[in-house]
Amino acid sequence: PRVRILSMNRRNFLSKVGLTMAATLVSGVAQAALVSSSVVEYTGTGTDDTTALQQLLNSNPYVIIKGQVRVTSITVPAGKRLISYASHGSIKNSYGQSPASNGMASQNGTIVGISQSQPTVKLNEGSTVENIYVLNSQHQFGIDNSCSWQNTAISFQGDDCTVRNCWVIGYDQGVSAVNVQRPTVDGFKGDCTNGVHFHDIRDVGRINNVHLWSFGTISIADNAGCNGPFGAGSHILRRNGMGVKLTGINDWTMVRFVFTYGYNYGLVLVDAANVTIAQCAFDNINIHNDDTGFPVGSSNAVGVGIYGNSWNIRLSQITVAAHQYGIYAHTLYTGNTVDMDQVHIFDCRSHGVVAIKTQVKYSQLRITRVPIQLSELQGGTIRPQ
Repeated sequence: PRVRILSMNRRNFLSKVGLTMAATLVSGVAQAALVSSSVVEYTGTGTDDTTALQQLLNSNPYVIIKGQVRVTSITVPAGKRLISYASHGSIKNSYGQSPASNGMASQNGTIVGISQSQPTVKLNEGSTVENIYVLNSQHQFGIDNSCSWQNTAISFQGDDCTVRNCWVIGYDQGVSAVNVQRPTVDGFKGDCTNGVHFHDIRDVGRINNVHLWSFGTISIADNAGCNGPFGAGSHILRRNGMGVKLTGINDWTMVRFVFTYGYNYGLVLVDAANVTIAQCAFDNINIHNDDTGFPVGSSNAVGVGIYGNSWNIRLSQITVAAHQYGIYAHTLYTGNTVDMDQVHIFDCRSHGVVAIKTQVKYSQLRITRVPIQLSELQGGTIRPQ
């Protein structure tokens, strides 16, 4: 494998995380030794890098990748970090630009997943993946194959794992955390059928700074693609899954600064309790009636969906636009509660807020350009605080 001593500019990068380095050779392999640990840099070979990269991760607390690294599946061992120093600055929200021109197909610091049988990156207890661009080899830029995306990009396999400032393109599931404690997603951008899924999370999960948008297909020409048509060209913007999904316990999970666009469900909670959602926005494809010019929103899409035995849910500073339903709360029992403050819903196809059995209380609720603003069914209520 291409492993080398870190140059001075690499040392400057690592000094930002408080590391002091001195170059050395260990067992004949070029590495960078630290005062208390070691750091190595690995450059992708253009072939299957799985074995070589895994060996470095097993024996070094910090591994920095350069170029494009192709793997079937790799595991970041407990307490270790997989990072890159790439800026990923050329990925842009660029209407009309081809994927080649905005750099998505050739990013430095990229892990390319070449197998669909298991997650591309698995995080063991206390490990971190940071500033990495994860691309599914199954995705082909320039065509719309988003309906056939498979696999999970990043999977939490233990407690206290972190995803920080990562991009993911072309997967069925971007990030998945199941039955772990204190998972953290802090800075996650990408285009997947489903974005972030937390299931049975204990002792506070954190989802922060997430941006999910159709980066992978934006420049494709109008045609009847796999996600449509929902109007001319709109199929390339639509994702049939869920932006953020919280299922099961989710003990005091906190979600903040999330933006989703084009998802069938922006945010979904099922059997979740004591969850706070703050300063988030959920947008969708805005289809206009040719006769009236009035926006009708995306058919069957839900901005925020609250289901099952979800209770004590708080929504604060939330914006929902262009779905069929802005906020749809259908819980099992009439005692299930949702509190909302500073919520704005507009341009939805049919309903602003729906409460089925659920007790919804609100302050500063604004609903505009929506045919049915409030709907109470089966004992559900929507009342001011």
